[in-house]
Amino acid sequence: MRPFAKKYNYYKSRVVDAAREKVKDVMNSAITAIKQLHSAKNGVYDIKVIYDGSWQKRGHTSNLAVGEVIEAETGLVIDYETVSKYCEKCTKKENAMKRKEISKDDFEVWLVGHKEECKKNYEGSSGGMEAAAAVKLFGRSLDNNLRY
Repeated sequence: MRPFAKKYNYYKSRVVDAAREKVKDVMNSAITAIKQLHSAKNGVYDIKVIYDGSWQKRGHTSNLAVGEVIEAETGLVIDYETVSKYCEKCTKKENAMKRKEISKDDFEVWLVGHKEECKKNYEGSSGGMEAAAAVKLFGRSLDNNLRY
């Protein structure tokens, strides 16, 4: 990797991490505000939400989609999920294996260590990505003591 690419990737990673942290803070503030508007039953707030999903590109060929849950009364985003059929690091390693630069065994050892950070979290049709994000989001609603 060229020196400028390493530096670029380093700063890109820092910006992405900071943005994710800020998004988490904003959504936590939104959840706190929403809880002030509703009453809880057994510690759980029943709220009405809107779900929306979007793809990276039109049609049914996208490798990336995002789904978000929006509280209906306030319009505040309270959760999101990114769904991806692609991981750049996996693709690079797979190509290296195809070029015989690394063995299949080396690839599989690498893959075990890479699983935690792998961006690919979906297999299936692009059309099913929105539904997959919705299942994940609605499945974790109680993590914030919200039911939707």
